[in-house]
Amino acid sequence: MLGLSSTSSVFALIGHLNAAGYVERVDGRVVPPRKFFGWPLLGSVRPGQPQSAEQSEPVVLTLDDYLIDQPNRNSLH
Repeated sequence: MLGLSSTSSVFALIGHLNAAGYVERVDGRVVPPRKFFGWPLLGSVRPGQPQSAEQSEPVVLTLDDYLIDQPNRNSLH
């Protein structure tokens, strides 16, 4: 799909994605972290005069937090 022909280029790409926080290594496997599926909450909007934006890391909201009680439980059993 990406046109990568060597394992070293795939390894480098996974390393960049890992450094950026889009994937993480768990038990020797590459998996998407919680923030991969999340939506950033940027803050609240208040009426009135414009206010400066906060430059902090946004909180990530995922639907799994509200829909799945036990995320580590295997759903096939």
